[in-house]
Formats: sequence, C-alpha cells, structure tokens
Amino acid sequence: MNYLERLAPILFLLMWSSGAIFVKMGLENASVWSFLTLRATGAFLLMGVIYLCFKIKSKTKLTPSILAKVVVTGLLLQVFYQAFYFLSIRYELSPGLVSIVLGLQPIMTILFGGDKASPYKLLILLIGFSGLGLAIFGAKDVSQVTPLGVSFAILSVMAGPTHD
Repeated sequence: MNYLERLAPILFLLMWSSGAIFVKMGLENASVWSFLTLRATGAFLLMGVIYLCFKIKSKTKLTPSILAKVVVTGLLLQVFYQAFYFLSIRYELSPGLVSIVLGLQPIMTILFGGDKASPYKLLILLIGFSGLGLAIFGAKDVSQVTPLGVSFAILSVMAGPTHD
C-alpha cells in the first residue's frame, strides 16, 4: 500500500467534514450558482491534475465506458448533489434537518440499491441514524422547515452516491 492510499481515508474525511463550513462561508458571499460553478470548476481542475499524474505512472487505459461513468458520477456528485444541498439551505431548511435527510442516504442505498445487507449492518445503520437524530434534535437545530427546502434536500439524497 503506497503513501497516498494510506492517507486517502483521512484526506476524504477532512474534505467531506469541512464541506458544510465552506458552504456556509461561500453562500454568505456568493449566490448558490456562482459558488457551485466555482466549486465544480475547482473539482474538475483538481481531478484533471490527479488524472494526469496517475496517467504517467499507470498502464491502465481510460476507456470511453469508464470515462462515461466518471462523468456521470461527477455530475451527480459535484453538480446535482451539491446544487440541491445548497438550495435546501438557501431555501431556509435548517442545516440540522438537511443533515437528517442526507443521513438517510446509507439506509436508502441498502434498501433501493440492490445490495443485500445483514441484519447486523442494518442495525448499525439504524443506530448511526438514531445518533444523528439525537445530536440534531439535542442541538435544537430543527427550527426552520420549508417545503421547498425539504424537496431540495430529498433531491440531493437521490443524486448522491448510492450504487455502481
């Protein structure tokens, strides 16, 4: 296992967990679409650099089939998932409720993704979701609910990563 493979989970965790902070700061100073465009452009450029770095070292060819999957995944995650997430906050759904709706994603993946999960895995998911709910409701971060905000949060979950 090389150095990057060992660091990947930590880097992912740092990037993913800091996302809400950057969204909040970004939306204070820009429109949803300006911020999303800047973010998607940055992600595209970063992925391009990473691809070029690995292309030099790798003997694996990027086939049209793989490229199509990468583009669709990128659009779903970097455009639709994020756009609906930003819009749910923009249309006054409290961040706590957005978190609860997005917390349904692992459960939905198992229920609708065609994957079989053991009762133990389902129990762990339900315990995790219950913990999320307790933390959000304990922080009393459920004060703002709007139908449009809830709709955008649900669309964000549907655009997110679920299944290959």
